Amino acid sequence: MSDRGYTATALGRIYGVSARVMNHLLKDEDILYGKPGAYGLTPKGETFGVETSHHRGPGGTSSVYNKYWDVTTFDSSIVDALNVSPEKIAAAEAAVAAQSAATRAATKAAQDAADAAYRAAQSASESLERPEIDLKHLGLIVGGVAATAASAFLIYKYGPALKRKLKDRISDKVDEPAEGEELPSV
Repeated sequence: MSDRGYTATALGRIYGVSARVMNHLLKDEDILYGKPGAYGLTPKGETFGVETSHHRGPGGTSSVYNKYWDVTTFDSSIVDALNVSPEKIAAAEAAVAAQSAATRAATKAAQDAADAAYRAAQSASESLERPEIDLKHLGLIVGGVAATAASAFLIYKYGPALKRKLKDRISDKVDEPAEGEELPSV
């Protein structure tokens, strides 16, 4: 490896631990500060390591795509400077396991709360009473609409013929005055 080529993963391999446990050990040794996923170098850590920012293109469509990230690498002198013992490793592993368990429990609790809220909302929407349709009023409305439609159809179909017949009957009853005869004035 190069002089600045030890990442937390590579250091962890030396000590037989995961990168998460190694980061916890480095934090205990005051080399790193922060929390998982957001570690930074302390002034003491800057003597052994360097943070490099990386960028991968314009990004993708995935919501979990991380196009920006930092990598911290340490030089080989850190191996001699670290005070790592089996007891510290065991304590760091226990702390990482506790953090993981707490994160899983919090995630599970949040999921359970979201599920309960969803089920409550579903139950509430299903239990809403639907208004009953009054069949008597519905029948009157449908009957009125049908009668109006039938009347409109009959007027359209037979209206012109009725108009002609009515006109003929009226003209038969009204006597037209003979020639030279005047209509009486009223």
